[in-house]
Amino acid sequence: MLKEEYPNAYRYFEAHRDDLENRSHWGKSAVEWHGVWYAIMVPSKPEYSKGVRLLTPALTDTCNFSLNTKEAYFVGGTAGIYGIILKDVELAFYALGILNSKMMEFNLKQKTPVKSGSFYQFSRSVLKSIPLKLPHTESEKHVASRVTTLARQASTLSEQRQSLEKKIEAFPESYFEDDIQHDKLANIIKTQSISKDSYGLSDKYPRTDYLIKDLDGKETYRVILAMGEYLDFGAEETASYLLEVLRKSDRITRRELFDISVPQQPYLKSILGQQRKDKALIADIEKAVRDSEKQIDDLVYSLYELNRSEVRIIENYLKRA
Repeated sequence: MLKEEYPNAYRYFEAHRDDLENRSHWGKSAVEWHGVWYAIMVPSKPEYSKGVRLLTPALTDTCNFSLNTKEAYFVGGTAGIYGIILKDVELAFYALGILNSKMMEFNLKQKTPVKSGSFYQFSRSVLKSIPLKLPHTESEKHVASRVTTLARQASTLSEQRQSLEKKIEAFPESYFEDDIQHDKLANIIKTQSISKDSYGLSDKYPRTDYLIKDLDGKETYRVILAMGEYLDFGAEETASYLLEVLRKSDRITRRELFDISVPQQPYLKSILGQQRKDKALIADIEKAVRDSEKQIDDLVYSLYELNRSEVRIIENYLKRA
């Protein structure tokens, strides 16, 4: 059934068949428990895959709850995912703001065991003990409304950031258009000093360097691959593009290097310009999210009626934690 209805998933499982077949739960294999080798060993109830849920890693170093409204199945356990099912989206965003606040992070870290690497182990009992305050007075309802709005804004902004990060991660293909023309890197190199069959890529290499103008008054831009190993180009955009492409790998052969396709001008300048704009937009989004989170923190302190001394204790503790 799985092979016919979900062939891609089946092929992925098949590639890891040995590991899946060797799993054991209470001394029994997946076949002994469920009849097939790729079965989930300890499945959750089907209704847990639907509805409005706040999800959190079971092992985490901070509060990073997220909202999920799509039908999806998540693996539980000590290194899996825990979920809190809520009755509607509005309440979920309110709870999301509370749960990701500094006040709640402080609260949860007081009763959660610390594991290796300063990770905290959430559990069902810990999550059930969360002191989620529901608003009753008009003042509390006003604060809750602001928390809900800000949490919704932060969530939307985070989704936009993730979309941009995926686009940048898929550079350069994600920036290509159908009519873009390319040149082989080997055909646009000005000068070179390449003697190795392959190059390891790290934080140190590759890097770029600007060279002074030559006798013809033309500028040269160098991409350094190793000590004494480099490629020179007449256009800064070409050097910048190559640097971005190389940073996506940890090793490249000489043949792969020379075969890299470089968009022709003016496409190349446009692609790099759009990538820079996307990186700047991510920075703006992250600042906006931090501003929203700061406002939520202050509102939660007010909602739970904490005084300045108590707030200072929380802030100082989290700085050290």
